[in-house]
Amino acid sequence: GRRPMWRIARFVAGLSSVASSSRPATGSCRGAVTTTDYQPISCDSHSEYELLAIRRSWVLLDAESPEGKVQALRCQVVDVQTRDQAEYLEVLTEGGARRRFRLDRLSKLARVSD
Repeated sequence: GRRPMWRIARFVAGLSSVASSSRPATGSCRGAVTTTDYQPISCDSHSEYELLAIRRSWVLLDAESPEGKVQALRCQVVDVQTRDQAEYLEVLTEGGARRRFRLDRLSKLARVSD
């Protein structure tokens, strides 16, 4: 069935704050993630990323590389993973390459039309 428009509007409105949320995660929505440099994201943001992956949504994202360079990319979200004591967004680029970005290194994320 169709989803009520208010739910879709609330989801879309929430995307603007997904990558910029400064509220740390408490670990209650998923297993505890502990590492020296990973900064856990909020459970709300994590849930939004999972929803983007379920819907295989196309997004524009800015992510900081481990070297400190910011990368801008249009890509399709395919998964959210926990690996090496950090959480990652796995995406498929327009060219078909799979890439992973640490969730705490995403500085901007906006959903675009599919």
